[in-house]
Amino acid sequence: MAVYHFAFFVSMFCLTIYPATVTDSFLHQGDVKDVLVLYSDVPLPVRIKKRLSYDGIQEISVFMRGTTQELKTNALLRLNKQRPSGYELTMASSMDTVLTLRYPYQTIEFSLEQCKNFHTIPTTIITLRRTRDAIVHKRKKPLVVIDAGHGGEQSGARGLYGLIEKNIVLEIGKKLSDSLYQRGCDVLLTRKRDESVPLDMRTSLANKKRATLFVSLHTNYAFDSQVRGIETLFYHEQSRLLAESVHAQLIKMPVKGIVDRGVKQALVQVVYGCECPSILVELFFLSNSADARLLQDVGVNKRVVQLLSDAIDQFLRLHFFQ
Repeated sequence: MAVYHFAFFVSMFCLTIYPATVTDSFLHQGDVKDVLVLYSDVPLPVRIKKRLSYDGIQEISVFMRGTTQELKTNALLRLNKQRPSGYELTMASSMDTVLTLRYPYQTIEFSLEQCKNFHTIPTTIITLRRTRDAIVHKRKKPLVVIDAGHGGEQSGARGLYGLIEKNIVLEIGKKLSDSLYQRGCDVLLTRKRDESVPLDMRTSLANKKRATLFVSLHTNYAFDSQVRGIETLFYHEQSRLLAESVHAQLIKMPVKGIVDRGVKQALVQVVYGCECPSILVELFFLSNSADARLLQDVGVNKRVVQLLSDAIDQFLRLHFFQ
């Protein structure tokens, strides 16, 4: 018994001295749900309370222990720059850090999940699902959102031969946008120039516009320079078929030495928050000399655009607009 009490005292002492720090925060907004995602250095002590406020609004409060001292420089502060359309988000500091979202009464249900993301970062997910059905607007033409990864100060991977991820994927994204437009799709780019766009703003844009598909373009990097190839990531099951269809086209590329790294299910922020089928395509490794040379080749990039366009067009014809 004495050992138990000592262990309990030590654990409580450690929690006091080494509180969890929120390292990043995301608020994905959509018609079906809002999703609040928090990254932290260690698992985050969280409790959620729902109450009816004096003005008849339902408040969802998220209490986070041990983050108060971090508030002035904390990644939580950026949440105050984002407001769910028609709703309200406030942040307060007391014994705990408190995030409060306000919704019309009886329009929301919440759930809490704690896990690790694709990079094994401790992740807290609060899903705020709407209990009132969203109005469905049937599109005459599909809307494909093309997301060129990174941008601005977030350069992404820097690889061999001076290649920079944000520049490569923006160029490919613009050409893919033109190709899909010529095939009869409506297309929206999350960025059209070298600028920084938060991940949750990219998904929220797709949700707000009621996109049909969301495709995020990236290039890869590994400390082992021998690693190379193409891989496609998804998270929600509704996106699996899109990921498999696009990946199957890309690995058919008539280029010597293409390595198939497969289709993988992973909690990647920029596809997690989408309400439509969404994928992240990793086009080669900038850290591998053979892959980097492929990305330098204008002909290869043109072929990548063509294959992506073929795959997306075929998927839409088979599954959405028969």
